[in-house]
Amino acid sequence: MGGKNYTVSVRQGQTYSEIAQIYGSTTEAVKKANGNEALKSGTNITVPINKNKTEELDNETYAQKKCHYVLFQLQEAQAELDKAQSGSKTEKNIEAKIDKLEDKRLKQMETADLKAKDDMIEITINKDTDTGTLKKLFDIADGAIRNNNKNLKFEIVGKELNAEQHEAPIYGDVELKKGAKIRVPANTINNQKTMADIFKSLF
Repeated sequence: MGGKNYTVSVRQGQTYSEIAQIYGSTTEAVKKANGNEALKSGTNITVPINKNKTEELDNETYAQKKCHYVLFQLQEAQAELDKAQSGSKTEKNIEAKIDKLEDKRLKQMETADLKAKDDMIEITINKDTDTGTLKKLFDIADGAIRNNNKNLKFEIVGKELNAEQHEAPIYGDVELKKGAKIRVPANTINNQKTMADIFKSLF
């Protein structure tokens, strides 16, 4: 990915700050690129992408890239849109894809923050949710969230667990409170695979 500007269609109720967050830019940069004019639904604006930021993303580790997976998908979709013929069915399909990705990225950012730690992803919960919602939103493989997460042991389960229970996968919808932290392997997040699929690919 190189540094460039994206042309983004403004959706109902969007703000400069929200658009900047979605595309990994800054509010100030987006405002400056558009003369700080009032945003109107359906109009196109320019979102500058910082070259240093994109180079930084390119040089990230596998786990770090997993934290920004939807941002990468958005940037790829925007690149596809640049090449699509104006008014074509392909253009409309890509625009619909971008709308879904924008929604997903915004929901992800509202729900949790991701941070890479070696080959693991630490997930910090930003608002009350549950493991089922979290798995669906971040495409976390079934069985990846386990009772050996410290917060699952003390904050969610609410009781001491024996050794066997500690390693048991969480398959039901377990409550996650704001501020809770859990860790999952990097290869189990932002994909559509089950744990069985992942184990098969390792052997």
